[in-house]
Amino acid sequence: MCAANERFPLTLTGVLVLCSLTLAAEVRDGACRVLVSREANRIERWTAPKGGIGNWTFKDVFLDGRAEGVQNTGLAVSETGVVYVGDATGDGRIRMYGTDGVSRGVLAPTGFRPDQLCVSPDGQALYVSSVQVGKAGIYRYDLNTGKGGLLVAVENQPRGLKFGADGYLYAGCRGDNAVRVYDVSGAKAKEIGRIGVFSCTGALDMTWPDGTTLIVPGRRVEVVDLAKGRSAQIGKYGAFENVIGACTVAEHVFAADFKSGEIWRIAWNGDGSVLAARGVGGACALA
Repeated sequence: MCAANERFPLTLTGVLVLCSLTLAAEVRDGACRVLVSREANRIERWTAPKGGIGNWTFKDVFLDGRAEGVQNTGLAVSETGVVYVGDATGDGRIRMYGTDGVSRGVLAPTGFRPDQLCVSPDGQALYVSSVQVGKAGIYRYDLNTGKGGLLVAVENQPRGLKFGADGYLYAGCRGDNAVRVYDVSGAKAKEIGRIGVFSCTGALDMTWPDGTTLIVPGRRVEVVDLAKGRSAQIGKYGAFENVIGACTVAEHVFAADFKSGEIWRIAWNGDGSVLAARGVGGACALA
């Protein structure tokens, strides 16, 4: 475990910071591959050592959006190795790729600009958020047929989507600094709760010890113990200005703040508190 002021050993040059960052991770043979979506630009592939701590290595460009005419937005990786990518070109669509970067076609046209993506725990559906005016909300698509549509209209800028261990869908809404909780077991989503946080820029993730802790990086890091119904704000490490994507690697939540160009690691130390280590380099890779 690193000390609270330890620098994360990652540097990157020539980074475009005028974009949003979304991340998805997969673990194979102890090593973690993290896909980083620099929106409307490209998707990069990085490799992290076992446990997520140490030097992260740039591997290659997974998708060159500009060259292929894809305005990539959010992304998600399924258990079967399919990478789903939001494409804001034209009326919007969800594209599919193998982990080798080879296109597998289009899952579904959306009719809106897709924002963030999340695969359901059973691997049968893809959930997509939209902040587009007049079409803001959460959408669901069947991963076998591509059929789907609006699940619930949400006007408060829903962005990050994550499933908890309780089976509910959590949506980070930056419009009113709240995390909305939905039961999505039916044909339409039912809001069953709302968690007010100090600051929500859109990102959130579920982590320690078994998916019962909610991490919301904003102007303060908010830690919500869902099992005990308690919340704590960790503010002494600075403030995130715009974090949209977040992912967990070996019980460490990584968040990249594109405005400041810093990468943070939020790590559980076993005592119920949180340590955050500020990174160096460009607005890039890990969240």
